Amino acid sequence: MGQDLPVRAVLHGIFAVATFFLLFLKIILVRFYKKYYTMAVPIGLGVFILLLTTTATSAGYYFPMRGVSSFQITGDLQEELAREGARLFNDKGCADCHYADRTELRIGPGLKELFKWDKLPMSGGTVTEDNVRKQLKTPFRAMPSFAGLPDEDVKSLVAFLKTL
Repeated sequence: MGQDLPVRAVLHGIFAVATFFLLFLKIILVRFYKKYYTMAVPIGLGVFILLLTTTATSAGYYFPMRGVSSFQITGDLQEELAREGARLFNDKGCADCHYADRTELRIGPGLKELFKWDKLPMSGGTVTEDNVRKQLKTPFRAMPSFAGLPDEDVKSLVAFLKTL
């Protein structure tokens, strides 16, 4: 699907292949080569240690990331959302009314460095992601409503506005 595998999935894959290899090696050695029977215990311990490592690595990755949205985890996703937001900014007509590269008034206010401002230009609300989303869905004054815009598109537009 064109997406990179998460670190956790890669680690699980590596540990699973290593575990199956050691388990297979143990079975072959014990069944067919009786002279290597003494190696069965160390190989069994290796399989057990790999299983513990897989569990510990997975838990060690999961618990710190719990509660952190994927939007915050990777810069790549943030950049992709911002690129999509830039496309939407032009396609949905935002660029017809707002400058993205300056603060001067066009039809609506310029949006350069919007997230560094204390207040939203027209409504006077504080500049937060939630308030910007709300402004898009239920706009202030003459701005057209984008209430029908999917939440994923709104998330992309906000990501783009944060890069200005």
